[in-house]
Amino acid sequence: MAATATVSLLFVLLVYGMWLYRDPLVAASSLDSVHLTQITINLLPKAQSLLRRARRYRKVLLMDMAQRQLGAEEIHKALDSRAIREALGGWAELAGKEDPTGNHHDRLIVYAMAEKEAFSFDELVARLQDAHATWDPQHLHNALERLELATILERQATTYTFRVPLFRAMILEQNPQEMLAQEIRRNKERVNG
Repeated sequence: MAATATVSLLFVLLVYGMWLYRDPLVAASSLDSVHLTQITINLLPKAQSLLRRARRYRKVLLMDMAQRQLGAEEIHKALDSRAIREALGGWAELAGKEDPTGNHHDRLIVYAMAEKEAFSFDELVARLQDAHATWDPQHLHNALERLELATILERQATTYTFRVPLFRAMILEQNPQEMLAQEIRRNKERVNG
């Protein structure tokens, strides 16, 4: 093993020496043992220095990689960051500012069903009736499709679930029952006022 490493080092030194001394007088064909020995002697301290630096760098790099492994604390800090909350916060106007009815139905669905792990369309309708919300069945279907396309909800057969648990957790922190009541009041004011 040591002999192989020595031969490899000598080959590297030879190639490096040929590159370093690009003099036509010192061409590969004209290298004799004296030139080879001289090149090796001249380059050996540089090669040893480079090897030491490479070992130190490898050690630092491995330490740095070990420190880059994220623990639960770092993950929770990242998930609670303002940037993540802002990225998840744009859902309230998926239909655009020109469609307040569509946005209203999106918010009704999210606030009404945030406390449930999974729900069906019938459960959604029952929950909206219990909350005394006004809604249109076609707008509700459109809102469900919009929330699916926005990857907020996922549909499997007749069951809907929140696709991103962090989004659901963010909504649950906002007291979805109160948010639902506010959304219903705002819609009544918008329609009547």
